[in-house]
Amino acid sequence: YTRTDCCQDRLQHFQVQLLDDDGSLVASKDYDTPGFAISVTISFEDIDASQVKVQMKDTGSSRVLSLAEVTVFTSVIISTVPSVLPTLSSAPSLIPSIVHSSVPSAIQSTNPSLKPSSSTNPSSKLSAVPSGCISTPTSNCCGNGICDSDEGYTSCPADCGVVEFLVTMDAGYFSFGNMFDIIAKKNVIISTFKINSHTGSYTVEVWTKSGTYVDNIDLNGWTQVLSNTITGAGEGSANLLPLFSSPVAISIGSKQAFYVTLNSANIRYSNGSTEGALYKSNDHIEFFEGVGCQMNPPSEGRIYSPRVFNGFIMYYLGCMNTPTFNCCGNGICDSNEEYTTCP
Repeated sequence: YTRTDCCQDRLQHFQVQLLDDDGSLVASKDYDTPGFAISVTISFEDIDASQVKVQMKDTGSSRVLSLAEVTVFTSVIISTVPSVLPTLSSAPSLIPSIVHSSVPSAIQSTNPSLKPSSSTNPSSKLSAVPSGCISTPTSNCCGNGICDSDEGYTSCPADCGVVEFLVTMDAGYFSFGNMFDIIAKKNVIISTFKINSHTGSYTVEVWTKSGTYVDNIDLNGWTQVLSNTITGAGEGSANLLPLFSSPVAISIGSKQAFYVTLNSANIRYSNGSTEGALYKSNDHIEFFEGVGCQMNPPSEGRIYSPRVFNGFIMYYLGCMNTPTFNCCGNGICDSNEEYTTCP
């Protein structure tokens, strides 16, 4: 995971090495994808190792590698179900364990931390032959394909990976800001935006409210979720804004209004066809045409209509209305599992 306070571009051009007990290299992979991501997953298969090392590819470079968190996973694959019930002494071989080692001190970061998953303790899971439920079922588990209520894109990127929804970058017009509505087709959590702006240094604000912006352009009842300084990348280049102070959750079928503004008339947007018309959608959200604002704070009599926000909606999927109570692989023999169905 990269840092969220700054320096996201430092999680690039690095190498992940797997070492054995003696510190000898057994496998390695390079990461060279351009740009930056909030999290990066590096996968290895069938590698026996005991240590993980992350370093710059070019160790003689002046570049700095910054990390916020490293999580290491291992697993054991059971190819056949035992023909005889395992005894307690043999049971641990059925339960995956997670091995980790500390991040090398050579990694330069002002805020590094290692957050490995806790090791599975077979003795805490098995008090007898594993033929039924031993522990209380849990409602959420990372890896079940659902971004559950106690998960987020930093704690479980497998379930809560960030989706980038491109509205448009066609520009054509510019002013102080945009107002627009989004309707959720699934439970989503909006974490930030990417915007289209002129080059320069600006103060950016993002406001939101439940329902539509229509008839409430003066910001009464709105909540501010971002106020920060950015450097505009120029027309046609998407500026990733800092994360919202409070991610905005939108439940399925609900409408949420947003207002994105700069402290000067330098935010880029496009002309629309009809204010309130559906402009673009995917399986998760619907985006509707809105208005451009001639000033900040906005005023009812100082808007351009219709206008279309330029940039990306950054979100991840929220938890389902009904939690998932059992899932094979969570380290607990749940009420609907036993050793033949979930060894």
